[in-house]
Amino acid sequence: MLPMISIACEGAIAPPQEPPPIDSPPAQVDPKEMDNSCETSSGASEPEQSEQSPAFSRARASHQASPTLASQFPVASPERATPGPAFARGSIDSTQATDLQGTVGVRTPLRITSSPGAQAAAAPATSAESDDQAKTAMGEVALTEVPSTENTNDDITTSPPLSTRTTINPEFSPSEISRSAASSSGAFSDINRQVSTPVTSPSLADTADTSLPPTAPTEQNPASEETPPAEDAESADPSPADAPATNPADSPEPENETDQLFEDVFGTPRNRGPQQVIVPLFINDQQRGQIFLQLPGGNQADILVDGSDLLTATEALVRPDIQAQLSVAVNGAGQINLRDIRQVGLEVTFDDRRLELQIQIPAALRATNILDVDDRDLPPGYETALRPSHTSAYVNVRGGQTMVWTGNADETGREPLLLNFDGALNVAGWVLEGQIDFTEDGSPAWRRGNLSLVHDDISQAIRYRLGDLSLPTRGYQSSIPMGGITVARNFSLQPFRVTRPISRFEFFLERPATIEAFVNGRLVQTLRLDAGPQDVRNLPLNAGINDVQLVITDDVGQVQRLDFATGVSGGLLAPGVQQFAYSLGMPSEQVGVSRRYDASKSVLTLSHRVGATDKLTLGGYFQGDLEQQLLGLEGTWATAIGNWTWDAAASRHNTFGWDVAMRVFYDLLRRGASSTDQRTLRLGLEYRGGDFITIGTETPSNPNRLDMTAAYSQLILGDVRATLSGQYQLNRDDASDAYDIRLVLAKPLGRGLNLTLNGSYGMDRNGDRIQQVNIGLTASLPRQRQTITSTTTLDQAGVPTSRLNWNYSSPRSLDGISTSLGTVLNASDIGITSQTRYSGYRASLTLDNTVAMPRGVANRPLETTSRLTWGTAFVMADGIIGWSRPIDNSFAIVTRQGTADDQLIRVNPSVTGEQGRADGIGPAVVPIQPYSLTTLSLDAPDLPVGYDLGESSYTLLPSYRSGTVITAGTEATVFIRGVLVGANGNPVSLQRGVIESLSDPDWPDVELFTNRVGRFALFGFKPGRYAVRVFGLEGGVTEFVIPEQASGLHQVGTLKLPVAVDDLEDS
Repeated sequence: MLPMISIACEGAIAPPQEPPPIDSPPAQVDPKEMDNSCETSSGASEPEQSEQSPAFSRARASHQASPTLASQFPVASPERATPGPAFARGSIDSTQATDLQGTVGVRTPLRITSSPGAQAAAAPATSAESDDQAKTAMGEVALTEVPSTENTNDDITTSPPLSTRTTINPEFSPSEISRSAASSSGAFSDINRQVSTPVTSPSLADTADTSLPPTAPTEQNPASEETPPAEDAESADPSPADAPATNPADSPEPENETDQLFEDVFGTPRNRGPQQVIVPLFINDQQRGQIFLQLPGGNQADILVDGSDLLTATEALVRPDIQAQLSVAVNGAGQINLRDIRQVGLEVTFDDRRLELQIQIPAALRATNILDVDDRDLPPGYETALRPSHTSAYVNVRGGQTMVWTGNADETGREPLLLNFDGALNVAGWVLEGQIDFTEDGSPAWRRGNLSLVHDDISQAIRYRLGDLSLPTRGYQSSIPMGGITVARNFSLQPFRVTRPISRFEFFLERPATIEAFVNGRLVQTLRLDAGPQDVRNLPLNAGINDVQLVITDDVGQVQRLDFATGVSGGLLAPGVQQFAYSLGMPSEQVGVSRRYDASKSVLTLSHRVGATDKLTLGGYFQGDLEQQLLGLEGTWATAIGNWTWDAAASRHNTFGWDVAMRVFYDLLRRGASSTDQRTLRLGLEYRGGDFITIGTETPSNPNRLDMTAAYSQLILGDVRATLSGQYQLNRDDASDAYDIRLVLAKPLGRGLNLTLNGSYGMDRNGDRIQQVNIGLTASLPRQRQTITSTTTLDQAGVPTSRLNWNYSSPRSLDGISTSLGTVLNASDIGITSQTRYSGYRASLTLDNTVAMPRGVANRPLETTSRLTWGTAFVMADGIIGWSRPIDNSFAIVTRQGTADDQLIRVNPSVTGEQGRADGIGPAVVPIQPYSLTTLSLDAPDLPVGYDLGESSYTLLPSYRSGTVITAGTEATVFIRGVLVGANGNPVSLQRGVIESLSDPDWPDVELFTNRVGRFALFGFKPGRYAVRVFGLEGGVTEFVIPEQASGLHQVGTLKLPVAVDDLEDS
């Protein structure tokens, strides 16, 4: 219940009334009711009082409050100059400063509005009644000394506040109250005070003000409490307030009088020093941590906020210019007051009820909310993934053997055996890789392939290669065999890094709203955003032109649609991202077993690209030696009307001089649900000068002067994909211009059937006409894992060629057999082909058979041929050797120990089989890709009870051509069960502890949990002696022994602690 002050005339004490709401207007008083409410005790007229005759008005306060808090406001009865008292009633509205103890100091002006005409008769004062005093929460304190001819017994009731907000209808300041006391007549009556009582932060108790005496709560009802005799009041209150009244003319200044009055009532000075407190900070109704405040005890605008805390909290929430203004407003002490915060446009309030600082940022002042839809930060597990072994190696062995069964006599029999060996050795991230070929009966039989040393700088995404090079090229550069060094940026070293431009769509929300993002008519994301500027990035877009629509529905149901069109090209780089490749080497050629390098023709190859903007990427390149050079410029530009790509180069040769070449392409792609016709357009134009020459060629060879290409595709007739393409070449010399026109129609027929019609017509540079018609039918049977394809082709002479192919794929990813059959029928042959493929855990095999039967040709024998190819690999990592199917780059090897030593371990088991298995042949080996997180799960289906496999899942992060070892199994071969009781036989119920090995100090501890009857069952033990320790129980240690021959399930029985556990469950 809110505290209430009720003051009534003597002889007409009314019960207290329920107070109005906190923010309600002041009650209107009927003068007649007030006149009837108070009458003089004798019924006679009130005698005149001189201005010098003092009277003391006392009020008795009944508090149910904190002993450190008072909310009473002193009201001085003015000295009357004329008979007939005037009554004033109103409400008090003030802003209080709460000190660290919870004491309220009233600093804002206190004003009282008197109801005109409100008068009532007052009883004459008696000397005893004039000495009545109030019992307040701080003890019995005389409120004030007032000149008067009458005395009233005032009962005051309050409820226990911790922090008080008192509301008065303002008219006068506290100093004006004293001034009006000298000129007004009457007594104040029936003043209602409205107080709200929040809980004061317990963290402030350390600075509690102990200057005030404790409050003694009363249980009496102030409305029914009788007025104590004056003698009791005088004897019970030796307050300094009982001093004789003074003449108003001789009284101190009104402001000083008010300060003294405040100190008399509250026991603390009205103008206290600054108080410091840490309170929660809320910005836009969301808590942003805590903030340090300094409360000066005055107006809220004078509250000081720690500038560092505020700037840190608002840095990402307000516009940069607003943040700069806040920074400037911070004073030399590192603080900023609320007034300056409001001046920059922020709405800031200190809620003294909840003791929290609240800031509201208008939508127009908020920082742009950046939302990355496809955020590709480091995925979970990246930092803790298992890294590669220090030393690893592998070697692949591939071979092929062909047998001609029938045919020409001089061609039948076994053909030479072909072998290829390639592998790598990785030591601490430095990789030596190479390959060797073997040809039976060859001259020479052995040939060395590329041999190089590779090291990756993952942090910079740069690969260094020394040795035989496979050059990365751009534009008109040539890839020629060389030996040398290459430094190139390879983005595959950082697959989670975003190197392409991200889509950005900026807009402003005046209200919180739900955003639905559609790309080409397909819903790709739903977002809930607050008011303010928004920046939605990285929506999944397709190559080409994308139609993006954002459907915005705010919190009152208004709907707005924003449409964007944006182009995307796969050749773009994000702004500032650079891609380069620098190489220097000597051309090489195969000579016998080895290679020969020509140092006199060293070639420098350079290329560099940079993202200029979100839509533009530019690059340049150079390649050359002392005899010839090539210089080029390239670029990619994505626009809302299509993507442009260009490449221009100039060549110089000591013999042929300078010449140029250039090509430009335009791509328009519109795909997605919003594009009903699914259009794509590609135009290309290339020019080559007659003497333009690339590196590695001896003489220029440019038969075509100009090459023009065009291709257009769209859906017609609903679901028919039509593609029309053409090419025209302007040739040099006396050759005819060549051209070609092609039309392709593709229609899905349903149930896995697709029909394709392909027709072309043209002429080659010799003037020969080229025309062809092709019709094909494809049937896909996914449940049966089969596909059937039939095609028929008619050449320019109208001769048909028919093909029929059937393919079957094994449902098992490994250790399964797949096969295919095909037939070819033309005017001269009937051909039959078959292929059988087996991909196992440690090898892959492929058998191809071909039968060619002559048709319409005499004296031509039947030709039958078989070819067997195979591949296998041997790997090593940290001394562990394994046998595997061929390795393309990196691998993981799963070895066994302890409990899993003779168990079957399956790697990544699924319904289609596993990716590897460790069995009696050896460890499991799984090929994996470098720089991508790979998760391998292990399963031992036949592991006995009590055996521990160890970790069942591992996350790996392999590097380039590396091996990673995973060890399955432990030495833990025992699974124990038992009961834990106390010395008195009571079970150790629902407790936690640990079991430590006393035989092997390196054995890991096993955590223990007991159920309600003290039972436990745990994995992870081997024969030996163990100690059981119960947490939180002094002396709660016991031991047990697992015998050497124990394996699997072992009962340890009942283990008794040396201490009683009667109250262990409650502890």
